[in-house]
Amino acid sequence: MQRTGRSGWYARVLEGGLVENSGPIIVADRLNPAWPVSRLVRLIAHRSVTLEDMAELSDLPGLAAQWRRIAAVSVKQSARQLLRLATAARSVSNPSSV
Repeated sequence: MQRTGRSGWYARVLEGGLVENSGPIIVADRLNPAWPVSRLVRLIAHRSVTLEDMAELSDLPGLAAQWRRIAAVSVKQSARQLLRLATAARSVSNPSSV
């Protein structure tokens, strides 16, 4: 999975019941077309998440609440860190303003 980024099929059950093994699988709707599972797997596997990605994930419909909370906390922590860095940079470039 890590080499190819492929992890199998993911499907959400909308209505319980029986499915014939020869029946077709039809994609009825994509709740988040910009966020296929493959994109999320790439972010996790390669740890190449941007602040923008996390902000999107924190408000992504259909994503489990726990994952949205993790993303939201990450965004808040990043924002605090950026504020601290900006404040430190200002104090270094203009020590009399602090």
